[in-house]
Amino acid sequence: MPETETSQILLEWQSLDSYPHARSARWYSVGSLLILGFAAYGLFDRSWSTALVALSLGLVYFLLRNTPPRVMNVKVNGLGIAIDGSFIPWSNIRHFWILQKPDCTELHLLPRRYLQPMITIFLKNPPSVLSPEDSDSAKVRETFLRFLPERTGMEERMLDTFARLLKL
Repeated sequence: MPETETSQILLEWQSLDSYPHARSARWYSVGSLLILGFAAYGLFDRSWSTALVALSLGLVYFLLRNTPPRVMNVKVNGLGIAIDGSFIPWSNIRHFWILQKPDCTELHLLPRRYLQPMITIFLKNPPSVLSPEDSDSAKVRETFLRFLPERTGMEERMLDTFARLLKL
């Protein structure tokens, strides 16, 4: 392939780095009660480390997850995919699949290295966020099939469903 064909941008869209959960005051109250309950159990059991870990985990979760999702720029060319300037060549990706959910569509990329995490990119962003331009999932699938095999029959993992339902 000539250099101009491989470096030419085939697809480009914006995505969020995480799902923007709308958490109510009730959600924060229940979460706080659970964390305080674990800490109280640690104090009751005279396990100071359990109480400290429970409070620390609650604080860290609140600090990390209480920020709005960041907007990422996604660009696909003949050499690979660039996500916010971080380039991943096609040779580093094992396969891909697309999950259609009721409120969003996700592109999943499985890296070749076993210890690298799966990459999830929104094609259709969650409602009321970044709505001007969603990427067409059929066009993304067609483009990715030129470079990667598709893993068919994939469904949302149980842990992901659990996290989505509990708004974690």
